[in-house]
Amino acid sequence: MANIIKNNRVNYYNKDFLKIREDLINYAKTYFPNSGNDFSPASPGVMFIEMAAYVGDLLSFYLDKQIQETFIQTATERENIVNIANMLGYNHKNITPATVTLSVFQLVPSDITAKPNLDYALKINEGTLISTNDGSGITFRTLEGIDFKSTGSIGAETDVYSIDSNGNPEYYILKQLVRASAGTLETQTFYFPSDTEPNPSILLNRTDVIEILDVTDSSGNTWYEVPYLAQQTVLETIKNDNNTTNDLYVYESDTPYLLNYIVTNKKFVKRVAADNNTELIFGAGIAANSDNVLYPNQENLNSSFETQALNNRVMDPTNFMYFQANGEVPRDTTLTVRYYVGGGFSSNVAQGTITEIQTINFGEINESILSQEILQFIRTRVTFTNEEPARGGRNEESDEEIKQNAMAYFSAQNRCVTAQDYMVRALSLPQKFGSVAKVFAYRDDEITTEGTSVENPLAINLYTLAYDNNKNFVTLNAATKYNLSKYLGFYRMATDAVNIKDAYIINISLRFDIVVLKGYNQNEVLARCILVLKDYFNNDKMQINKPIIHSEIYNAISLVDGVQSVKSIKINNKYGGLYSNSKYNIDAATRDGILYPAADASIFEVKFPNTDIEGKVVNY
Repeated sequence: MANIIKNNRVNYYNKDFLKIREDLINYAKTYFPNSGNDFSPASPGVMFIEMAAYVGDLLSFYLDKQIQETFIQTATERENIVNIANMLGYNHKNITPATVTLSVFQLVPSDITAKPNLDYALKINEGTLISTNDGSGITFRTLEGIDFKSTGSIGAETDVYSIDSNGNPEYYILKQLVRASAGTLETQTFYFPSDTEPNPSILLNRTDVIEILDVTDSSGNTWYEVPYLAQQTVLETIKNDNNTTNDLYVYESDTPYLLNYIVTNKKFVKRVAADNNTELIFGAGIAANSDNVLYPNQENLNSSFETQALNNRVMDPTNFMYFQANGEVPRDTTLTVRYYVGGGFSSNVAQGTITEIQTINFGEINESILSQEILQFIRTRVTFTNEEPARGGRNEESDEEIKQNAMAYFSAQNRCVTAQDYMVRALSLPQKFGSVAKVFAYRDDEITTEGTSVENPLAINLYTLAYDNNKNFVTLNAATKYNLSKYLGFYRMATDAVNIKDAYIINISLRFDIVVLKGYNQNEVLARCILVLKDYFNNDKMQINKPIIHSEIYNAISLVDGVQSVKSIKINNKYGGLYSNSKYNIDAATRDGILYPAADASIFEVKFPNTDIEGKVVNY
């Protein structure tokens, strides 16, 4: 056998043009001294050397480029960034709609006692479409239903609209708030023949797809969106009425829908490409075969027996049964896809522009006891407006945002890992499944045999509160807790236990004394101070286990125009009657000018700020 001589003088690490050219010239001088002596820039030999160096430099560049494009931190091509992000489980947002809280108004006649006749209080279903009046054609859809009789978690207002000839109220105007998001509904149909191949895909027409509303087939079956096709358990939305449950139906007004787990093979994944086209990919299972068909055991698995038949099938490693874990293939059916489109920067519209009702669907009320003429009158007088600008709309994510979000998503694996993760998930519960206003989470404590308390790493205590119709704190109803447990169960770690508990509500009142500068109206200065304190103690700003710092209150009052100094403040506990039953020793819990909450999760609340915040002007 011929000997292979290894040339140790070849440098394999030079990758740029000049270094490769220099090494090739030195190599020629060393090993081919008699073949050519002219290495001037114009010589034919240098021409061929430089051409070889050019090819080597080009190959090195593309090799480096290809390696660079395989890692999400260094990739520069958007298509590669998106593909790697998909591999890590992250779907980038091709567009984000603006969101806004709309004010909704309806008229109701007065009853015989001159009070609002709430028999005429309307129900408006979610999905009402309202567009802008500025000619831009931006459309918003309501995200939840509106019930003017049951004010829900956001609250309602009532005022006199008109009076009769005797000076008595004739009509009242009710105001309700509802969340809305930019977007309109699109529908597409796709036919799948009987010989459809595994993992078929469909491409939606629009590049501004916000979300998939639903996918149904010709037989009325629903196909569910999943993050990956191997996931068989999905969450299903069920109307909370007496046809589905008896014990939770009483909470229908606050929690109109319930969550339930189902196992299904009718599923698909959504993929957003680099060009913002949205693709739906379906399963690879064979719908004609049962999930219970047995196939060869482990000893025969590598034999030629039914090799072709097993190639594309998913195996359960415990029993080697074929099951349709990756979902069914839609065959001999037509799928109807409904999805929302729109959003983007253009959906960030100004205040007072969302007023034109496009479509509105009223819910069922007891019309048999109502005047149809009055009912029709008030239905045609329903109005919408936005008292604040719509915000949050934006176009596609940037390359760097996709990179960072994909890495964060992969680290979390779409699971709740820390206590903060559980808090964010709980607050993300969709409104139609119940309102969660405040959340606090920390590790559970357990008592050892020695009687000491130690942290239990496998359990999370999740303390929650909701708002009532006056935006006061209340505990979650049973239906909302049921939905929250189902919702969190979808994201929790397998080893975690989540205990959903009620936080304690500590009602307080505030008394303060101020000195007013000369030349200022004392009553006006006092009224401004009370307004500042109402804003400070607004329930939106209060959090579970948040202390009250006296210096912050002093500072807030002292910044009011006309206040010379704050002489004193006094916080008292209010309990019993219209207040919560939580009795709390304020003086004992106050240290160094800080009022601390209870050891058990609790929250401070000024329940009736109009009467529970009092001030007095004093002199030195």
